[in-house]
Amino acid sequence: MDSDTLAAMRRLIPVLLLTMGCGSGTTAVDATGDDDDDGTENSNPSTAVPIDCPDDSPNIDYAGSGLPELQSNPGAPLALFLDFDGGTYHSHSSDDYTQYSGYNRNGSSDDFDAEEQADIIASWTHVSHYFAMFDVNVTTIDEVREESVGWGWILITEEESGGRGSLGDSAIGTEPHARSYAGSSTARIEDGDKSRRLAHELGHNFQLEHSGVWEGNDFYKWEDWDDWDEVYGPIMGGGGYGERNGWSYGNHEGDRDTMQDTMEIIRQRVIDVAGSETGWRIDDFSDSDPTAMCDGDDHAYRRGILGSPDDEDLFKFYWAGGDLRVKATAPDVSAALLEVDVLQDGDVVGSLGKNEGLPAGDYQFLVRSTGEYAAIGSYEITAR
Repeated sequence: MDSDTLAAMRRLIPVLLLTMGCGSGTTAVDATGDDDDDGTENSNPSTAVPIDCPDDSPNIDYAGSGLPELQSNPGAPLALFLDFDGGTYHSHSSDDYTQYSGYNRNGSSDDFDAEEQADIIASWTHVSHYFAMFDVNVTTIDEVREESVGWGWILITEEESGGRGSLGDSAIGTEPHARSYAGSSTARIEDGDKSRRLAHELGHNFQLEHSGVWEGNDFYKWEDWDDWDEVYGPIMGGGGYGERNGWSYGNHEGDRDTMQDTMEIIRQRVIDVAGSETGWRIDDFSDSDPTAMCDGDDHAYRRGILGSPDDEDLFKFYWAGGDLRVKATAPDVSAALLEVDVLQDGDVVGSLGKNEGLPAGDYQFLVRSTGEYAAIGSYEITAR
């Protein structure tokens, strides 16, 4: 199979869980082109009416132990392996091996019960959002890691109470193993942690230092800084406890005179280690050939991923006329901030929010980032 065919297949693979749980609305047209609710079809129904899209709810397989087997981006050349069932690892300081236990919330069995499975799925979902823009596959399946060109992994274990990541020789794609450790509590949804610490320690595997602010000779992680606004929580700035959480551009702990572009460092590492063409995720929707919106009973929608800072996605939509409300949301812990142009015949006629009195006809939605640093990733657009 040639590389172009493989890339095309990867564009068609649904992204498990990454864009679930978003809003709904009401649309004035159904997939038959009925635009006046009288049960009759238009004589020339538009090709831009919403279509029936496959259910994107995940069909999760489980290992014999009950471990959910998950992948965020199947076929990506670099795997980020979330090890929930323990294993034998090289020591940080020597060539010795240590046996570590896995994630065991209830302490009663080596198998994963329903509560632990829910934690694992939620934890994987969160980490997948943080890395959604890169050409990586966040997975709980060790065999996927073994078959990938490059890899890194994190062990979630009761035997490490905090988090510890590896820099230098233990970074992504190097031997003996690219790995880090985090306490099991960082995977528990009840703690509200949303697995920020897992992404933080994996960030160290990508050779990222802590992000923060220098004041004189003192360095403060963003979240330890008195003037932090608590809005944006950089993952490398203490774990990411802001209203939005993601990657950052700022000073780092190791060198006060050097700015750390965390997204560029990760992207370049994916290129160097795994041979990815750009390090960014393969584009899911074209910015020139519009994709039809999905029919959501009482709304039209599309779920996608802005996979690079300059990524744009274009969708087509038939509107029966009247006030058109357009909404864009970032699900779960996605840091995406979106702008949407409503287009007709190439002209901008509307944007996010309420667009009053639009005549019946074919429209397009052009989705892009607001341009703020790291404001990309998973999103959903709805129209009603």
